[in-house]
Amino acid sequence: PTKQPGNLVRQDIRDDRTGVVMNMTLTVKNLNAGCAALAGVLVDVWHCDKDGTYSEYGTAQSVDFLRGRQTTDASGQVKFTSVFPG
Repeated sequence: PTKQPGNLVRQDIRDDRTGVVMNMTLTVKNLNAGCAALAGVLVDVWHCDKDGTYSEYGTAQSVDFLRGRQTTDASGQVKFTSVFPG
């Protein structure tokens, strides 16, 4: 993953994709420090839609649906809203 483009920094990654709404909370921890929360970590999520299509590939090269990134907060967490890809 890269830090560009900036439009990928977002919580709601659904765009025009349909499906059952899914809320994700991801927590990043440091196993070598007693599982302490890691703040300031860039988390990139990217998954396919119900048809198995990934943005930026094939006919979807100029779009970025179901893709986003955030930096973990003090609790080591990021939250995304998407759709279940099944």
